Amino acid sequence: MIKIQEVEEFESSNSSLYTLRDFSRKNVCFVMFVDEETLSTLFSDGNNPDDGGYIGLWKIVIVRNLPYEDMRKNGKVSKFLAHRLFPSSRFSIWIDSKVRLLVDPMLIIEYFLWRSRSEYAISNHYVRHYVWGGGSPK
Repeated sequence: MIKIQEVEEFESSNSSLYTLRDFSRKNVCFVMFVDEETLSTLFSDGNNPDDGGYIGLWKIVIVRNLPYEDMRKNGKVSKFLAHRLFPSSRFSIWIDSKVRLLVDPMLIIEYFLWRSRSEYAISNHYVRHYVWGGGSPK
């Protein structure tokens, strides 16, 4: 089973990296889109990108000139346009800033897409389970 924990419940260490296989470390692109404010928060938490722009496995991409004032809308741009940002990728996995990846991403793809021969998979929200409202159907 794939587990997703809220950030508050997860220690700030990189303890999730042990679950990655060498294949994924070499073949999966880990990209984190951040704005200037988020980047400064990363810096203040002691997470400084190296000379190549990486924090651990994650390539840091700073987004500027955002189209919306609402940050929730800006976050959707890279989420919904992953096929344009990464045209040679066969799959993409979006991980919200409130959750952490705790398993190898290739296991997620294999379990949810390859086994069922699906083109699209979406997880349940950790709080809301219905599109039109809060926590219960109307």
